[in-house]
Amino acid sequence: MIMFCKGKFEVVFGSDDAARCAKLAIEGESGFQRAKMDIKTDKNKLIAEIAANDVVAFRAYMNGVLRALQVFESIEENNIGE
Repeated sequence: MIMFCKGKFEVVFGSDDAARCAKLAIEGESGFQRAKMDIKTDKNKLIAEIAANDVVAFRAYMNGVLRALQVFESIEENNIGE
């Protein structure tokens, strides 16, 4: 049995530039054949929608995206005040 999965999330950043930079970081997570992502920014908000052929592909893609966001967040925190 194949279960199609779809999810959407939004992340609010401190600035429009941070949202655009995060979008660029996340776009690198596009190497999956069984899942696709539509991603855009709206001012300081990043909006992503992931669609996958099955729950395993959905989870793997989401984990990759969250990992990229975690790295981006860490870089942003370390650059504050520089």
